[in-house]
Amino acid sequence: MSGLLIKDLPSALHGRLKEEARRHHRSMTKQALAILEAGLAATPSRSIRDVTPFPCRIRIDNAWIKRAKGLGRS
Repeated sequence: MSGLLIKDLPSALHGRLKEEARRHHRSMTKQALAILEAGLAATPSRSIRDVTPFPCRIRIDNAWIKRAKGLGRS
């Protein structure tokens, strides 16, 4: 299982998380996971097609990326 380290967590936010965890009888880690899961479930995931302002007809694969990187270094 992957891990996540949150740096520079404001003390006020840390206190709120700790209190929420206590109220729900969870560890702070389990409470943070529950909050993340709820937040991500409420927000539909977006693909590149959702944010591309025009129809993209280019097939982007590893070969295309390699060529693009080469062009950028000319």
